Amino acid sequence: MTDFNEKPDFINEQGVKWWVFEYMTDYVRKPNKDGKSFKTAVAWKVQEPNGKESYIVTDDNNVIAESQSLEAIGAKIDFLKLAL
Repeated sequence: MTDFNEKPDFINEQGVKWWVFEYMTDYVRKPNKDGKSFKTAVAWKVQEPNGKESYIVTDDNNVIAESQSLEAIGAKIDFLKLAL
């Protein structure tokens, strides 16, 4: 389980804090009923210096989904898997 109160996994040059979101990463990598998944994707929770938080999913260092809502990011991942 990811504890977002712990030290971030990464802080970029702009001061944005990044935590690997293990639960969502597992969800993104898990095949859907058609066997489609993002095998190398990583899900992140990020916090900007102004306190704004969001969820980002990257694959090969490219952002494939982003949302401030956990439910919305899950739905986006489901749609992206269907499009594979």
